[in-house]
Amino acid sequence: MVQQLENEQRRLLNLAVQRARQYERARFAAEARQLRDEMLGQLNRTRLEFEERILNLQAELEEARSDLLALRVLDAKAQQQREEIWRDRMLVAAAMAHRDPTQLLH
Repeated sequence: MVQQLENEQRRLLNLAVQRARQYERARFAAEARQLRDEMLGQLNRTRLEFEERILNLQAELEEARSDLLALRVLDAKAQQQREEIWRDRMLVAAAMAHRDPTQLLH
């Protein structure tokens, strides 16, 4: 009877250890899933923040390109105006060099 009681105690103890291990595995698996979900959520939030920053930077870049194009157009117009002024001055200088000094200026 003592042997039978020891066997029964061992069987119950083994069963309790087995159930405890199953419980711990299930608990650890649940914690692991929860941590994985939290990490994936954080990763998605970070990705969205980076995508938003990238979109903002792209918009700023397009705006800067547009401003640069406008400045280049203005610079080309200013250069053309400088060249026209220079030509006009050269023509006036050439005309003054060839004019008859006895004539009145118009």
